[in-house]
Amino acid sequence: MANNIAFQAMGKTYKIACPTANTAVTIAITADSPCQQYAVACHTDASKPIYFRISTSNVAAVLPTATGEYSQLVPPSARVIVTGPQTSNTTTVYVSAISEANNGEMYITPGEGL
Repeated sequence: MANNIAFQAMGKTYKIACPTANTAVTIAITADSPCQQYAVACHTDASKPIYFRISTSNVAAVLPTATGEYSQLVPPSARVIVTGPQTSNTTTVYVSAISEANNGEMYITPGEGL
């Protein structure tokens, strides 16, 4: 359940490197205790956003199109908090990221709060 409190990390921070533009990278993450919110931060050399997807299955993020895609945007040099599938020390979720620019980096931390 989402909490109306300052964000509290409840697991490790993971880095997703996107070295090649328009190529999705997917990793598996867990948390130390059950939670379903994520702090997501973006850094790209070319000032382009990163699009990401959090899922219970290994599904790649896709750049948005006119018909729509299941990816969320995090602007360059920004941090957002999103709610997604619950993760824990026994439940894995998959995070996929894709960037329009080379050398994109996204950081994601499971936790709770705003």
